[in-house]
Amino acid sequence: MVEEYLRIDEDGNVYCFHDSKIVKMLKIEEQKRLSHITPKNPFLKIIFKTLRWIFKDESKVAEWTRHWNCEWEVELILPTFKNRSDAINYEKEVITLLKLKNKL
Repeated sequence: MVEEYLRIDEDGNVYCFHDSKIVKMLKIEEQKRLSHITPKNPFLKIIFKTLRWIFKDESKVAEWTRHWNCEWEVELILPTFKNRSDAINYEKEVITLLKLKNKL
């Protein structure tokens, strides 16, 4: 189980998980995603993304799609970099973190 995560940077930006209690407590309105959880099956993925585009995240349809009995995958939304060396450093940081968590 993953613990709660909260980070506030020097500019006052709050970083936490979307389903965190913190989001509701602080009434955070502007949110940016770092990933999407989608069905692995290409056909289901198209249906899922279409439904989620049409219906709000809080809708009954969205809730229904969260409970499909299928394989799921994480689609990370990775940042872009102005130069290759910054991208390589980012890649190394992510790989190091995953290795520390024994996820690689």
